[in-house]
Amino acid sequence: MTHVQNVVIAYKNIKMEKYRSGIQKLNESRMAYKSILLEREEDILDTKVEAGIPGECCDGQGNITPVSFASAMDDCYDLGMEEITADGKCPSGIEPIDIDLDFDDPVDGDGFGTSPKPIECHKCENGFPVGNMFPGPKCPPGWTLASQFNPQDCKPQSYRDISCDSCDNGFPTSNMYPGPSCPPGTIPSGSGNPCDGTSPCDPQSFTVNGTCANGANMVQNWAGPAGPGNFIQNMFNGMNQFGCQFLENRLVHHETMLYSNPQTFYGPNNPQGYVNPGPVWVAQKQAKVDWLTCIISSCCPSKNK
Repeated sequence: MTHVQNVVIAYKNIKMEKYRSGIQKLNESRMAYKSILLEREEDILDTKVEAGIPGECCDGQGNITPVSFASAMDDCYDLGMEEITADGKCPSGIEPIDIDLDFDDPVDGDGFGTSPKPIECHKCENGFPVGNMFPGPKCPPGWTLASQFNPQDCKPQSYRDISCDSCDNGFPTSNMYPGPSCPPGTIPSGSGNPCDGTSPCDPQSFTVNGTCANGANMVQNWAGPAGPGNFIQNMFNGMNQFGCQFLENRLVHHETMLYSNPQTFYGPNNPQGYVNPGPVWVAQKQAKVDWLTCIISSCCPSKNK
């Protein structure tokens, strides 16, 4: 029988089985390979290697033990023992994890619970909500669990849903609408009674006692002692001269400063910009935004279509 035939027979005799671990597969492959080498050696030399070769192996308890090998082709695994490591010590007994495990091995990612359960996480990106799946149990930094995420948080403050009131059979009712302004036939919640037959957009609207000024608490939130009268009068003059577009532009102007990061306010007295203004100035800026939102909703119905 030729050497090639021996190789074929040796490989056919290897059992096609599912191994308990990569180490078992490696050991049996080594034994089959050594058997082939031994037959090859006998074909070439036509002689047997002298038996009774002394050596050392590990006894499985961390101890080095003298042994006698039957041939030069034998090693510690043939004696049911472990090889001594390169540093002259016995292995600890902990099998390394094989990077080429069988498919049915329970640690090879086959769904037996070794991999974390994926979770759905969301975040805001360029003003829009986005989602992705990540290994649990926690979302990466900057992401929020889908069950705890509010898509409204992705919108600029002026475009988030707002509460507006309307009159339904003589009774005020409230509903949420996309901001920044209430639709025609409604008024911002808290700015007045939608069933009283009056509109917030009348000659009294552009005074410190008007419906929108009261709803925005302009007098209470104004930083200077002069009060918001000059600001309201300037808004009235601008609307009369340039129309509702003037009010829309002023709303965008103040919202841009209010929601800037870092928060920076500009004005005649601060052309270079005032970074991180105090809470008093922030409250005044918010009052301007609230008043403009109310007055645009009340006086500029075409802007709500």
